[in-house]
Amino acid sequence: GKRNMNIRGAMIHAIGDCLQSLGVMLAAAIIWGFNKGLYGDESDARSLFNLADPGCSVVFAVITIFTTKGLARDIFYILMEGQPPQVMVGDLKESILHVDGVKSISEMHVFSLNPNDIILTVRVTALVDSVNASTSIRSKIRRLASKQGIDHATIEVHPLTA
Repeated sequence: GKRNMNIRGAMIHAIGDCLQSLGVMLAAAIIWGFNKGLYGDESDARSLFNLADPGCSVVFAVITIFTTKGLARDIFYILMEGQPPQVMVGDLKESILHVDGVKSISEMHVFSLNPNDIILTVRVTALVDSVNASTSIRSKIRRLASKQGIDHATIEVHPLTA
């Protein structure tokens, strides 16, 4: 599965802080060096080199946006309970409809609550004459879900009424 999002965020943050510190030192060297060399004073107010500090801040803000974009997208996808891309929901639905006894699917959701665990909730209508038949259908659907990488399945079997 994917790495833990907290670890990814912490790594991006730590690396960003290191780079930001280097940028601050670079801006300070530019301001100090060029002002001292051109104006004889390390902090001459007339110098355009003083813009190196806010310039570095803007550059690193843009870098931060681009480096965190993927993580933010992944977090948003999880929060919105998006369908995991590795699960072929149409194929899974067709497979469930081919399980002996299953006549229809009235509701089906495949989603993740974290990057590593995929969840299926499904409600099927089936011809069942006993608890064992219902248990057998659930077991077959769980196996189909497992083949698609689904870790947890909640399966409701409603008996078909005439």
